[in-house]
Amino acid sequence: MSYFPISSKPDIFFSLLEPYGELRTFPKNHTLITHGNIPQFCYLICHGQVIGYEILDSGNEAIYSIQERYALFAEANLLTKSPVPVSFKTTQPCELLCIDRPSLLLAMQNDSQLMTYMLEAISTKFIGAMDEVRNVKNHSAVWRLCELLHNFALRYGTLYDNKILIQERLSIQMFTSLLGVNRATTVRSLKLLRDLGLVEHINGYYCIRSLESLQRYQELLENMK
Repeated sequence: MSYFPISSKPDIFFSLLEPYGELRTFPKNHTLITHGNIPQFCYLICHGQVIGYEILDSGNEAIYSIQERYALFAEANLLTKSPVPVSFKTTQPCELLCIDRPSLLLAMQNDSQLMTYMLEAISTKFIGAMDEVRNVKNHSAVWRLCELLHNFALRYGTLYDNKILIQERLSIQMFTSLLGVNRATTVRSLKLLRDLGLVEHINGYYCIRSLESLQRYQELLENMK
């Protein structure tokens, strides 16, 4: 699973792009782009959440990215006029800045700082995608689950009884989709982390007892390869 902020200064990037786009609102579960199609717009998220996903032959949904405020997506496909490899949809009501290709090209032509941010955004995604492939190839489902929990804790975590409570509803199906494994593997992996005392479930939310302990366990798994 990937999360790509658009730049190190997202508020500045948004202010530079805003004059070239149109703010629109979209309801939950609205499909913005369907895989195999060339996008008409790229989108910058002002409020809400968008996922990049694919429906597998088995009928299961595989999630490849979760993107939130100030994330930009579909810009590379828009610029190169190439089809998107996965579909994108909202997971909650969203406000998005929609930018068509002529406007994006004009924005990049007019502002060298914006051009730099665009290159940074695309390069970050390229590097992140390579890291994702490497992690899938070289690490077990349990290691990748630890990585997911760590990332969610950093983004949604809050202190609770000297632990870190992830304030986001994470279902077995969500983990399964993000990990790209079957449900049984997800259940076994979560049970292992609970049995080790690394993770617990409190009122429907996952809680990490210690980020340091979770990271040490990841390092142990890495050394056992």
